[in-house]
Amino acid sequence: MESDALRRRLTPSPRYTPDERALFYHTIVVLAETLARNGVNVVIDATANRRHFRDEARHRIPNFSEVYVKCPLEIAAKRDSKGLYKKAKEGTISTLPGLQEEYEPPLNPEVTIESDRMTPEESADLILELIGDRLLR
Repeated sequence: MESDALRRRLTPSPRYTPDERALFYHTIVVLAETLARNGVNVVIDATANRRHFRDEARHRIPNFSEVYVKCPLEIAAKRDSKGLYKKAKEGTISTLPGLQEEYEPPLNPEVTIESDRMTPEESADLILELIGDRLLR
C-alpha cells in the first residue's frame, strides 16, 4: 500500500496533526489486516514515526514483519524527492518526522536496512531472505 496515494484519498487536505496521523496509520493497519486475512500479501510503505503505530500493526496483522530502513538525517535530506526538508527549513511545514516531530526507531525489527551503507540490491536481498524464511515456517 503506497501511503502517499492512500493519504490523498483518506486525508485530501492533510494537516499532519497528531490526531490525523493516528487516524491515518490506524486506517492503514485496518486495511492491511483485512487484506492479509484474505490471503493478500501487503507491504506498507509508511514512516509511522511512533512505535505505537507499528506495534498496532504487529499485533493485528498476521505474519507481520518490520523492516527498518535506517538513514541518517543528512542523507535523507539529500535524497528528498518531495522537497519536504527544504519546506521544513523554510518554515512552510512544521511536522516533519525526524526533524520537527520525533521519530521513534524500532526496538526489534526483523530486518534493518542501513540505507547509507547498503546498495539497493543488498537491501532487497535481506528482505527477500526474510520473506523466504517466513515461507519456510
